[in-house]
Amino acid sequence: MQEEDANRPARVVLISIPDKSEIRQKNLFNVDTCDMYWHPQGHYLAVQVQKKSKTGKSTTTNFEFFRMNEPGIPLEMMDLPNKSSAAVVSFEPRGSRLAIVHGGGAGARPDVSLFNMAGGKGGSVGAGAVSQVTLITSLKGKAVSHIFWSPMGKNVVLAGLGSSGNGQLEFFNAEELQTMNFAEHFMCSSVSWDPSGRFVASSVLSLGGKNQMDNGVTIWSFSGREIYRVPRDCLHQFQWRPRPPTLLSNKEEKKIMKELRTFSKKYEEEDKTLLMQASDEVMRRRKALQDKFAAWHDSKKDWLAQARDFIQRKYPHLLVEGKHTVQEVSREEIISMEEVTV
Repeated sequence: MQEEDANRPARVVLISIPDKSEIRQKNLFNVDTCDMYWHPQGHYLAVQVQKKSKTGKSTTTNFEFFRMNEPGIPLEMMDLPNKSSAAVVSFEPRGSRLAIVHGGGAGARPDVSLFNMAGGKGGSVGAGAVSQVTLITSLKGKAVSHIFWSPMGKNVVLAGLGSSGNGQLEFFNAEELQTMNFAEHFMCSSVSWDPSGRFVASSVLSLGGKNQMDNGVTIWSFSGREIYRVPRDCLHQFQWRPRPPTLLSNKEEKKIMKELRTFSKKYEEEDKTLLMQASDEVMRRRKALQDKFAAWHDSKKDWLAQARDFIQRKYPHLLVEGKHTVQEVSREEIISMEEVTV
């Protein structure tokens, strides 16, 4: 980044390493400040530019996007909705989506806007089409100060840490554009995803010796269901164990994700077959036990007949039932009664 002076504009320059050749540059005018955000996989570079007005009393915000994987590294400029300024900018780690927290001045809550760098919700463009930043949706008035994407993409936690939200957590599915759950971890100071993207940990850390008695960690599912909570006095750090890198290439992973429904249907059919086999096995065991009991019962018929004959001869009075009558009685009982005025 080259600063602006009276004789030349500010410049953002991309340089190739190790040959140090300039591969792309962009001149910027009336620049107040610049912030840069790289996509975790290096697919995009977002440059947030604060520009001074002609009077120098106010600033406007816009973004310059560099598309690193496209021929010639094309540039695209974008203004935020309502010309607001951005507070948080976060790329989806394994995808083309971008989340920006913006606005929220004068005590109002900020908005969270989701964009797709690949032009559309699905993250793909047709043959010969030009990729462009597309607004997917804007979530209005959110108590959000930090954005935490899942390492696998798709799911994101919108967190209000510190005084801005005091531990408010919103678990959002960026694919379906729906909130999966709202949760709260009071005084939460840190949120971290596990490497698989299946679990999230929110923690209250003892920073600078403060809040030593309220520290602890809560483990959530990716959808915001609380799984485990453990208090720890004077907790200073929480980290997930690293996960070995996958042996699949990006192309193979994309193929699996594309064919996931086909695989799911196949495995569901296999599971159903296994359940039917297990059910058949249970029925066979029950039938075997029933046959075993029937065989035992039949084997005792002769002994029962002999015992009856013996009792008939020795103790005939025991087998006399005597005179008796059978009487059926019926009665009516009122369970409840309700009066309704029509």
